[in-house]
Amino acid sequence: MEERKKLASEIWKSVNKPNLDSYIYPSKKYADLIIKKGNDHLVSSLQVPRYLG
Repeated sequence: MEERKKLASEIWKSVNKPNLDSYIYPSKKYADLIIKKGNDHLVSSLQVPRYLG
C-alpha cells in the first residue's frame, strides 16, 4: 500500500501539479463555469464568474 501512495504522490508532483500551475490556474479567468471537486472527486461547488453572473 505504501508503494501505491508513493507512486501516486510522484505522479501528482510530476504531472498533475505542473499541469495545474501552467495551464489550469492561468486559464481560470477565461472560464464560463468553475467546478470544484473534493478529495473524493465529487463536485463540491459550481461557480459562475462575476463577469457572467
